[in-house]
Amino acid sequence: MENKNIGKSFAAGALVLMLSNVVVKVIGALLKIPLTDLITLEGMAYYSAAYKIYSILFLISTTGLPIAVSRLVAKSNALGRRNEVARIFKITLTIFAVVGTVCSLIMLAFADSFAASSSMPEANIAIRVIAPTILFICIVSAIRGYFQGHQEMLTTGISQLIEALMKLVIGYGAAYYAMQKGYPLYIVAAYAISGVTIGVVLSCIFLTIAYFYKKRSPIPCTDPKSMSTKRIAKRLIMIAIPVSLTSAALYLAGIIDLFTIVSILKGHIGETAATLSYSAYTNITETLSNMPSSIIYGVAISALPAVVAALAKKNMKRAERYMRSAMHLTLILALPCALGMSVLSRGIISFVYSSSTTSTVITNGVTSLDVASGTLSILALGIIFITMYSTTNALMQSNGLEWYTIISVLTGVAVKLVLSLVLLNIESVGIYGAPIGTVCCYAAAVYMNNRFLRTKAGVKLNVISLMIKPLISAVGCGSGAYIAYNAVIHIIGNGGRMQNAIAVALAMLFGAFIYAFVILLIKGLPEHEIKLLPKGEKIFSLLVKLGFMEEHKNA
Repeated sequence: MENKNIGKSFAAGALVLMLSNVVVKVIGALLKIPLTDLITLEGMAYYSAAYKIYSILFLISTTGLPIAVSRLVAKSNALGRRNEVARIFKITLTIFAVVGTVCSLIMLAFADSFAASSSMPEANIAIRVIAPTILFICIVSAIRGYFQGHQEMLTTGISQLIEALMKLVIGYGAAYYAMQKGYPLYIVAAYAISGVTIGVVLSCIFLTIAYFYKKRSPIPCTDPKSMSTKRIAKRLIMIAIPVSLTSAALYLAGIIDLFTIVSILKGHIGETAATLSYSAYTNITETLSNMPSSIIYGVAISALPAVVAALAKKNMKRAERYMRSAMHLTLILALPCALGMSVLSRGIISFVYSSSTTSTVITNGVTSLDVASGTLSILALGIIFITMYSTTNALMQSNGLEWYTIISVLTGVAVKLVLSLVLLNIESVGIYGAPIGTVCCYAAAVYMNNRFLRTKAGVKLNVISLMIKPLISAVGCGSGAYIAYNAVIHIIGNGGRMQNAIAVALAMLFGAFIYAFVILLIKGLPEHEIKLLPKGEKIFSLLVKLGFMEEHKNA
């Protein structure tokens, strides 16, 4: 019964985070896409410059400790040490508050220097507006880690929705107001980015209330043993540092694009064309390709507490089963997304972005749509490796291999750097060298993570065998979607945004139907994984009646 409950908790947690991430990413797209049309690419440049500086300090200050507190809380809960859980959270919150305060002050004090280094000195105002966000996001991250350690993903999901909604409503509304007032674009960008700050503050208020509400519930002390404050702090730091370094190192992949694409391509196609190519790649291609990856990332986060709990009780068999289920579910979700987005790249961009954005001529009749769709068809394949990297990273952390993730990510970054320098300098390849390098970067990191899991933790995931059936199904999905899209376009014509929207929607539905049919037909989804899902027993019974599954008494 305990195994079943933990398994269902893992699956339910994954589902909650994935659904919340779907909504969050849709809301994010609803902001960034029309915001680009509203304040133009120049205004978005100031917005992005401030957000990139924020992202660097955000990664350094918040990526490690939430994982650390989630892991320690999950382990203490599994061992029945309820008092220790409360002490872990208090220590974490103290560390986060200090780190957040320091990072916010750094952004405020060095806003002018940061803006000048990005060649956009006017972005200093937007940087100052977003600076306080670091402090509040640190507090938010600490509380989210606490709830995730209890496998309570709904609270995290709600806080993410509050943050995203305010980013949309306040951010776009403020930008619209500033545009109506006729303010300069760098001021408009500062107004737009205020939505991020306000959203995080409101999310922090919600999580604080949720924490104190939970705290009122009686918590039995089933184990008087507890780690000392010094030991808890040491464990938190030892887990958090490698995770933070890994995230910061992986961010170097984006920095490589920032410093190589324009500087190299301008020698082939001129500075203006190179800048427009970079803008199309970063503002369109990366925005769309990141959406599925972020959604599927919920699997990795939800897997962590369940795996840690099993390892704490030295139940390696159960832990390995959760690890394989996490990887298999990642592949089941990632493969159809990757292939579907790759074959529908042009149609997706054509209906998501306005013609004023996609029709910009870059060079020799090549438009931003041509560049963005071509690079997206490549970068979309990276969804497979990006999501696998997230999941294997979570599994590495679960097994205490945080420091080895640094080796993995540095290997990937090195591959990215070499390929970018080589491919971007090949005139016939050009901008397409950037997505190729990124895909190979994550593929290399996944390879290293799997190798460390096998050699250091004795965990054999057998990724190839886990991938075969989902890949076969995904090929059917991609092929069906491609045929359906072109058939619909042939019938209704390719006259604009609405036609592309209809064609893409029907193609996605048809592709999804083929994928579900094929994966069930070839029994690509095991019985125990179906039963882990909410209402899994009923779903499985229905599939048995339809002839897609066979019931086994000892499954």
